[in-house]
Amino acid sequence: MVINLITFASLLHKQASVRSSHEVILTELEKYFTVNVIDYQDIKKLSPDEFSILFIATGGVERLVIQHFESLPHPAIMLADGMQNSLAAALEISSWLRGRGMKSEILHGELTEIIKRIFVLHSNFMAQRSLSGTRIGVLGTPSSWLVASNVDYLLAKWRWGVEYMDIPLERIYEHYENITDDEVGEACAALAGKALACREATPKI
Repeated sequence: MVINLITFASLLHKQASVRSSHEVILTELEKYFTVNVIDYQDIKKLSPDEFSILFIATGGVERLVIQHFESLPHPAIMLADGMQNSLAAALEISSWLRGRGMKSEILHGELTEIIKRIFVLHSNFMAQRSLSGTRIGVLGTPSSWLVASNVDYLLAKWRWGVEYMDIPLERIYEHYENITDDEVGEACAALAGKALACREATPKI
């Protein structure tokens, strides 16, 4: 499992000193993952299909992260070990990102818990990538009294890469009028054959 650590460090710290200052957490991560330490200036070279974490190595990097807002992975997962005021910077960045509708999470604390959480986040990331590029057909609209049931199509595409498409009911009616009972039976049998379980329903229902 490969992790890109997009490293944000104060310009006062050289890359070599970043490694030595965070030797403990980096060494622990390398026991479980293949870790690529990436300078923030190379963030645009990374593919969205790669699992990336923002490594907030020092304080004073809030402005650097904001300047690269458009290139940040979604959601923004930030790793901060608390060294050199990194946790305070991560908290400030997280607040700024959330204020702009971008989900973020800070990994901080016991190394064993951080490792466990990274495995979960990687699994979530892979599920999200499998959804990217898919299309979901929407039939009808929510009733007027369902005030919280609307879907923000643009946000879903930005956050998940999923495209929602409104399908007119006239199109459904057209298919309904043209499909035969035999075709319905075959489709139902095929669907039932792929089901993990079938309860209560019968061939007549």
